[in-house]
Amino acid sequence: MKEYLKYIINEHLTVIEALKMINDIPQEKTLFVINDEKQVIGTLTDGDIRRGLIAGMKVNDPINTCMNFSFYYINNEKIDIQKIKELKESKNIKLICSLNDGNQVVKLYPLNELNSILPMHALII
Repeated sequence: MKEYLKYIINEHLTVIEALKMINDIPQEKTLFVINDEKQVIGTLTDGDIRRGLIAGMKVNDPINTCMNFSFYYINNEKIDIQKIKELKESKNIKLICSLNDGNQVVKLYPLNELNSILPMHALII
């Protein structure tokens, strides 16, 4: 099983199902929302849910009522370490997904482990 699957949620699930998933993941309380074609269409954090509940959303509402449709990601073929560092510092992003050309998840990177993103050729001196 791919390790990143615990961070993936289908757009048709409810807020309560998302909360259960978020409760079961370790540090980065972020889920990546996918459609039926397994394309990432947004993100969902515990903060997004909290803000939605305060605004009157119900726990049985679909997650698209509070998910973030504007999200940051990296292209699997063109990893830009400088861009990732900037996102980490300026946007306080803790987890970023690497997508293929079909917008499907290839890998997730916890940004507190930034060195795990460096391509092998960058390590050769």
